[in-house]
Amino acid sequence: MTSRTRAVRSFQLLALPAAAFLAACDGTTGGYPPAPPAYVPPAEEMTKAAAPKFQPLIKALLAQRRAAKGDFSGLAKKTDDAGKPLTPFAASRAASDALSAALQQAGLSDEERRTWEVITSLDDAGLEKLVK
Repeated sequence: MTSRTRAVRSFQLLALPAAAFLAACDGTTGGYPPAPPAYVPPAEEMTKAAAPKFQPLIKALLAQRRAAKGDFSGLAKKTDDAGKPLTPFAASRAASDALSAALQQAGLSDEERRTWEVITSLDDAGLEKLVK
């Protein structure tokens, strides 16, 4: 077997799996399964989520999400202890600390925690609908 024949055989051995891989990656998802449908929370939990007890928690959650995206409009504290503007990381941390403090102060029961889990699974638009 000549070196040229070996090279052709090697190419053929590599080309077959590569062709199979490329054939599997067709369509708009690149071969991956399509995205799951949007989460639809139970109507009963959404009714509970509209309770006044959850309003400050939802506002704190929205502020934390905005800070994580770089939008500091929902933050009460926009400067650090030295008076310097907060960096994106520090702002996100401050919003997260505020949310943790609000959750601790709320003292949620087990049933209320299940409702809170449903609330946190909502996107920003769903949270905005709950805020009065």
